[in-house]
Parts: sequence; C-alpha cells; structure tokens
Amino acid sequence: EYVFTTTNALAEQANEALQSADLILTLMLDHVKDMDWQTMGRSREVHDFLAQLVSGRPQIQSVFFVDSEGFNSVSSRAFPMERFDVRQREYYREAANGNDKLYVAAAFLGQMTGRPGFTVSRPRITKGHFDGVAVVTFSPDYFRAFYEKIALDSAASAAALVRSDGSLLVRYPASTQMVQKLPPTNALLQT
Repeated sequence: EYVFTTTNALAEQANEALQSADLILTLMLDHVKDMDWQTMGRSREVHDFLAQLVSGRPQIQSVFFVDSEGFNSVSSRAFPMERFDVRQREYYREAANGNDKLYVAAAFLGQMTGRPGFTVSRPRITKGHFDGVAVVTFSPDYFRAFYEKIALDSAASAAALVRSDGSLLVRYPASTQMVQKLPPTNALLQT
C-alpha cells in the first residue's frame, strides 16, 4: 500500500510539472507571437516577463528562447543575453527536425551554470515553419527534495523520474554519475 501510494504521489508531481511547463511555454510563445528575433533579443520587457515566470517557482532554473539558427537569444537569466550556441542540445535538434510536440530532453549539465537539469520544450512556429524553440529548464534538486520527504529510508528505497527511452532525469538518492540511462532490458522499461 505504501509503494502504491508513494508511486501515485511521484507520478502526480511529475504530471503537475509537465502541465506547468506546458502552460509556461504557451505563455512564452503567446507573449512573443508577433515579434522577430532581433526585437525579442533587445527587449528588456521580454526578459522581465521571462524572469517573472521563473520567480517563485523553485522547480524551474530558467526559461528561454532559442532562435531558428540554434542560439539562445532571450533568457530569464540575463539581459541582454549573449548569443549562446545550443545547436547540439537534444531539445533544439528535435524541434529543428520537425518534432512539434512537447518534448522532454535527457538530463544534462548546463553549459552556463554547470548545474544539472533537464528541459521541457516546444517549437516556435511562424507562418507554418520552424522558428526556434521555447524552453523550460527544471531543477532535479526540486524533485529530489520531494522524493526525500516521502521516502522512509534512503538506504532502503529509491525513486526516479525516467523517460520512456530509459534516460534518468532525476534519481533519489542522487547518483555520483550525472547522466544515466537504463538498459532496454530493465524491467521498468518492459511495462
């Protein structure tokens, strides 16, 4: 009964996080709907809007936009945002290759912060064509803190947020390795 109740609580937290990310991405995309990238990058108002979206949400490290060429152009972190190359990031490649759905990228170490995180993103579509990506970066520490609160004994229990391909987004207790992936033969991936 404890395992069932705990699993439901963990699933609900993950679901709420994804719903929150989807709402934030929608707000971001609506806010800049008629703006070009140059205007967005120069707009203190857009930066302030993004910073406000992060404020009071400890689960979120940052929100930002990546232009169609693959450069982080507008961010909640800094104004003005120095162009930052993210063309090799999974979330950018997926969107640029036509994935128009909400996308959860594998865990990574941030290039700017050095902190672990994972992203949820949605492409920006302008006149029917790919025009960049809106991105939310989540803090694994937020999820681990929740997992720790409901765990009876960290030596006897573990919890994880795992993508369907086996990529570990969050693990409690924390692992010494940053990014891990469960093998396809793992029983969790067989259900």
